[in-house]
Amino acid sequence: MFKTYTVVLLLFFICCGQNVMADACDESGVCKLPGASSEQENAVLSPAGKSSIKAIKQPSRLTTLKGKNIAIVGGSFMASVTHPELKRLILRDYPDAKVYVLSEIGSAGPWPGPGVIRRQKDDFIHNLKRLKIDAVISGNGGCGLCTPKEMGSCIAAEYSGIPSVMIAAPGFSDQAKLAARTAGVMIPRIAIYPGAFSAHTRDELLKNTRNILYPQIVKALSEPFSETEKSSVESNNTANEIVYKGNLDEINLYFTQNGWTDGLPIIPPTPERVAEFLKYTDYKPDDVIAVIPPVYRKATAKLVAVNGVMAGCPPEYML
Repeated sequence: MFKTYTVVLLLFFICCGQNVMADACDESGVCKLPGASSEQENAVLSPAGKSSIKAIKQPSRLTTLKGKNIAIVGGSFMASVTHPELKRLILRDYPDAKVYVLSEIGSAGPWPGPGVIRRQKDDFIHNLKRLKIDAVISGNGGCGLCTPKEMGSCIAAEYSGIPSVMIAAPGFSDQAKLAARTAGVMIPRIAIYPGAFSAHTRDELLKNTRNILYPQIVKALSEPFSETEKSSVESNNTANEIVYKGNLDEINLYFTQNGWTDGLPIIPPTPERVAEFLKYTDYKPDDVIAVIPPVYRKATAKLVAVNGVMAGCPPEYML
């Protein structure tokens, strides 16, 4: 523990110490960083850029499944048990509905990034239109690879003006939402299965499909978006705004909870510190340096400065 602490201190002084002026230090040897505020509570900027993916206008949800054409697609994590049961339940409650399964319509696969052409996705969208599909159910998301793969069919549906819902295990619902929002589908609907699919027996899978998944799916496809859902959509305009105010510990906790750090302590990226960094570059603050996958956010000069501040680098590293 002592060795780790010593290494962290050495890295800090190697990176920053040589650039701190002696007159910026108090009697105890505590030195201010360039642009640092004298206030204990700091206002800080977000390190996350704006998405380069435009949010789509999602279609209205259905009022009923009666008489609708419904696609149940995907083949991951015990879908061979859950999907036939979902089909049976839908036809039981809505006998005039038509249900298409994976072998009849296919699936989109992972949604491709900007400019990427994927035949599987295009074929799936063609089949949605050809069969006049009114709703798509896709699943099951139970791992890091299959979750974006199954969400791809829901994204394709929403882009085609068709309501959708994805089935996912509890630990993968957030990944499913992120995959959708990365593609511009800002309010994805997720039906959450109660546990790990592969850990349950066939009887448990069938029971949970009937009692837990099916009601969520019907609700997800037939209820309009709530104000809570609309307000929970991540703002796409935080890069130039103050996102939080607090002391050093509070800021570090807030950034960690938002997934903006690797867990190590950061220097709060105050507007003053960021402005100090920007003095050392000819780029304008909003100049886009790169668009970074997999989320395709814009990395502007200002955001490079924000992350440089957080890492404890000296301002002249912006040269």
